[in-house]
Amino acid sequence: MILPSNALKLCVWMYVLFFFGTFGSALGPSLLDLKDLFNASLLETSNLFLVLGIAEGTGCLGSMVVLKFVDANLVFMACLLLKGICIFLFAMTPHLHIACVAVGVIGVATACGYNCVVHLCNQVFPGPSSIIHGVFVASSVGSIVSPLIAEPFLNAQERAYIISPKNNATLQENDFSNQSINYSYAATPLTISISLAGDNDSCQNCSMTDSTTIAKKSQVYIVFIIIGSFQLVALLGFIISYVCERNSNSYKMNEETSSGYHNTEVEQESGGGLKTIIFYICLVSAYIPFGGLPFAYSGYLSVYGVESYLHLDIRTMASLTSAFWMLFTVGRILGTVLSLRMRQSVLIYTCLIGVLVASVAVLFLSTFGEVWLWIGSMAVGLFTGPLLPASLAWCRTCVTLTPVVTGICTFGNFTGIFLLQYITGQVVGYFGVDWYLYFIIFLSLFELMLFVVLTVLGNCIK
Repeated sequence: MILPSNALKLCVWMYVLFFFGTFGSALGPSLLDLKDLFNASLLETSNLFLVLGIAEGTGCLGSMVVLKFVDANLVFMACLLLKGICIFLFAMTPHLHIACVAVGVIGVATACGYNCVVHLCNQVFPGPSSIIHGVFVASSVGSIVSPLIAEPFLNAQERAYIISPKNNATLQENDFSNQSINYSYAATPLTISISLAGDNDSCQNCSMTDSTTIAKKSQVYIVFIIIGSFQLVALLGFIISYVCERNSNSYKMNEETSSGYHNTEVEQESGGGLKTIIFYICLVSAYIPFGGLPFAYSGYLSVYGVESYLHLDIRTMASLTSAFWMLFTVGRILGTVLSLRMRQSVLIYTCLIGVLVASVAVLFLSTFGEVWLWIGSMAVGLFTGPLLPASLAWCRTCVTLTPVVTGICTFGNFTGIFLLQYITGQVVGYFGVDWYLYFIIFLSLFELMLFVVLTVLGNCIK
């Protein structure tokens, strides 16, 4: 039976992880508005994902050391405070370099706080694995809500497109003067008059519209003010939970004996130890696409829908992003149920193959209409949902899932989340939005092949 104090702590943890998932998933739908707000290019704005990925990887590794010497509750409280302050700073600054610093602190605080929750959950609830699954579900629910929070504040006007001879072959061959171009975007007709000279060199500085005008209309900063405000509620709730815990004197500092994960490792020879090290290296490599692929897909889904041949409304794409994360959460819930009847390895292979098939389907079927983009995207979300908790459950059948091993896994997960978003942004920026789906298919195939190798190594070290 769960004690009232433990039930309160569980509610606070799930609430905190709920809003841990909101910040990262809000960056994707608001990326175009942030680009205009910071008066930067898409390539420059995508550096936010790189900074966040590096910071979360650093915070994840650092938390494994800090938790050895400092009370996890105090570390968790500091993480909540720092993250709340820096989210407000990110919302209020118009400068990209200041935003990168704020995102860096947010990343460190998020990773440390995430590992603190997993560590404390292992101590308070050493037996039932369903608690861990519930924690992961809470974090994915936040990814559903944040696009809905962002949608009313996104700019529904036409974006600024820079015209250069490199991107428009027509400009290399023809002269234009006083051309009038009509657009219809978000049910709002827009007529723009431009004057282009025949000199190709001067065309590089021509643009259809002024991005600074769009930036003034954008209210994207309100999205992050709302997210930061809820962090203060989380901090207050955790302080109450911490006081109740101290009064009940139920906290135990011995993390090794309080963890309920059973040890499946045996005394190994030097060759077995080498296999285990190789297994850990492959495990980190596998967690990069496991954690990063859904974020890479959703992070640039809005960019693909708006700037590809589909030319969809930015608010429609925000709704699609929310639907993607909704099916992602449904996938985690279904994975929790299926894991009771299905081996974890079978569940993982089913999901990996499903992701690959769904990605290919989006590439070929989205040409027939917007509805196929919706169906394919939701299928990708459904199959990527169970991968992280299922891989953790599969991992402990091969090695002892201590807090250090958990930190290694979450390091790969957090690194993949934002490293792959950054790489996806570079691919889209250099090669165009058409390469977005090609890269997603490559990641799907890569993670499937990597888990085959990981399965072989896991059988060798059992």
